Amino acid sequence: MKICTYFDVGYESRARALLASASLGKQVGVTVLLLDEESKLDPPEQGTSKTLAVFLRENPSLAKRVSQRSRVEQIFSIGPSFLLGAVGSLAPDEWLVYLDADLFFFRPLESYLDDFEHANVIVSPHRHFAWNRKRLSKYGEFNVGLVAFRNNKDGLAALNYWADSCLDWCSDIPEDGKYADQKYLENFNKVASGVVVDDRKGVNMAPWNLGFSKLSLAENGGLAVDGEPVYYFHAQGIMRTKNAWVLGHLPYFSIATRSAKKLVYKPYLASLLKWEKDNPATQSSSSRSSRGLASLVLLYLGKTMHVLLGQIIFDSQLRDLSSDTSQ
Repeated sequence: MKICTYFDVGYESRARALLASASLGKQVGVTVLLLDEESKLDPPEQGTSKTLAVFLRENPSLAKRVSQRSRVEQIFSIGPSFLLGAVGSLAPDEWLVYLDADLFFFRPLESYLDDFEHANVIVSPHRHFAWNRKRLSKYGEFNVGLVAFRNNKDGLAALNYWADSCLDWCSDIPEDGKYADQKYLENFNKVASGVVVDDRKGVNMAPWNLGFSKLSLAENGGLAVDGEPVYYFHAQGIMRTKNAWVLGHLPYFSIATRSAKKLVYKPYLASLLKWEKDNPATQSSSSRSSRGLASLVLLYLGKTMHVLLGQIIFDSQLRDLSSDTSQ
């Protein structure tokens, strides 16, 4: 198995937390696209890496096709092509897995894939709350958080379709039933067989589907959501402040419950805090760009609302966990 991800220096601590949580065995390869010159992947035994600038220089025709796109659109556009570059090192039927850098595993990645002996492609739906489904449907039924392809005819057919489609069109503004690299996932079953939709509650658990679920520790010590095993969490939307973390639930008209903060967010944020302590330069921070008065008012009103609803976790609440995230 080989996994691929990409990140910049602001997400480096998250990527490190991801790789540590996935409990990767020595036989698992890791390849990373570094989006800036400051970010890095070490120790070297964790895998191989390549900067975005080098990747574009090595692929001039690809670089030309995305040259007029915004930075975020360039990244979305070339992501699947970067995955294709890793196929040559795989054995037949071996898994190639894309992971967002802000995922956090509660069970080993390899044990997760063991459930898909007969699958060629794995995708996961957003499972939006009912009141958000219509509003957010333009962004896609499935989430590009974890997408897995088997190194065979069908898996590669889906991956090649994804790569070609993203190079043809990959705007971060929804248009004509398309959105970035994400809406294309809905067409995988049209180009390949063995496409499995993993809609279990403990898969791709995220701010847009977590708010009203019951989290608990199972008898074996593993995390469960509504009685089902939790495999991984997608920590999207978390913002870093000077001494706290603002959670990303409110944009989805939801809140992080007490159990979610205790059993999901605190172990995750303690892991980030540990990495930041060891590597201060990687500490992610909120934007400091200039803002108008109206924007500043909205910003502080938003922070006030997060505080009032208990949607902020302070570093001081994580100190005891940062050295032992099993707590």
